[in-house]
Amino acid sequence: MHVLMGLPKGDKAARSLAAFSAIMGTPEGKRVMGALSANGGALLSSVTDAIKKGDRERASMLISGIMSTPEGRAVSKKIIEALGD
Repeated sequence: MHVLMGLPKGDKAARSLAAFSAIMGTPEGKRVMGALSANGGALLSSVTDAIKKGDRERASMLISGIMSTPEGRAVSKKIIEALGD
């Protein structure tokens, strides 16, 4: 994370990454990561591939099922709150 500090807005990016890590460490975050990692991480791999290709629509479609669960909604809310700071 120290690499970010030399970049414009690096401090905010570093804080956002720290907040994201903390959120994903919550019980809800762990369940979301478990769902993404199930079946050998097939879903996570597919999402990553879509992002690398710039296919935001496909990436959104792939994670929408998980993020519509109670845990996913809780994680989404926490991320939005953290980014709003």
